[in-house]
Amino acid sequence: MLCISLPALAADLNPTTGKTTFSLYAAGSIDQHPVYQLLLESAGQSEYQIVWKDADGTILYDEYVSGKEIIRNYMLDLGDLGNADIIIEVYKRNGRKVESFRISTKKDLNVKSR
Repeated sequence: MLCISLPALAADLNPTTGKTTFSLYAAGSIDQHPVYQLLLESAGQSEYQIVWKDADGTILYDEYVSGKEIIRNYMLDLGDLGNADIIIEVYKRNGRKVESFRISTKKDLNVKSR
């Protein structure tokens, strides 16, 4: 499974409400590979670790990001995964998990917040 982080331009996001928000969207595809956009919005500068895992817990990709309004795009090559789900976990710098998403790799490619 190949997970590629693609650059994203800063976007006009909703004004922060004082709470940290996390969103994952199916953003389209490139050469028949799905692209997902992860948005992290916090009231102040924060550092996060983003971890992509398969259903067995094997880490497929991870990265550290920091900022107040973070936008990351990921293109996935699902060829080797079959029908296994992908889990995306977001951790704060202190190691505490703050959000988790599950992507079904079946044809419909659903995104679910856990």
